[in-house]
Amino acid sequence: AELLNLLENTQQPLIMTCNEPMKLWGRNSSWKRNRDRLLSKAEMIGFNRVGKVHLRRVAHRVLDSEGRSIDPGALESLIEDNPGDLRALVRDLQAICAASNGHVDELSVQNHIGYSQRDQQIENLVRLYGQP
Repeated sequence: AELLNLLENTQQPLIMTCNEPMKLWGRNSSWKRNRDRLLSKAEMIGFNRVGKVHLRRVAHRVLDSEGRSIDPGALESLIEDNPGDLRALVRDLQAICAASNGHVDELSVQNHIGYSQRDQQIENLVRLYGQP
């Protein structure tokens, strides 16, 4: 009820994220009514995983804009470890580049992969935009 009140009365755009939408509207018999009430005041946008081709393109674009280079094998290792999340790719590149001197090699990527953990629930991410 408080969320509906906030969406109804806000004068500012509101962005919310939710990995499990059913928890947002509940699991009881009135979940459809709750969902419909919320979506009458917000727009739901689902995010899907990105393919390896697009991950490669974005990685090259980021590395080029930062003046960094990468071994082809290192890039493939980074792409293979990524579940299709562009945000994670950019964070990984940022972390790896911070520890390197202009060039990313296979050892840097393998060290990073060995220490990082990944949230695998990307396809469930939902963003709700309030409509003032």
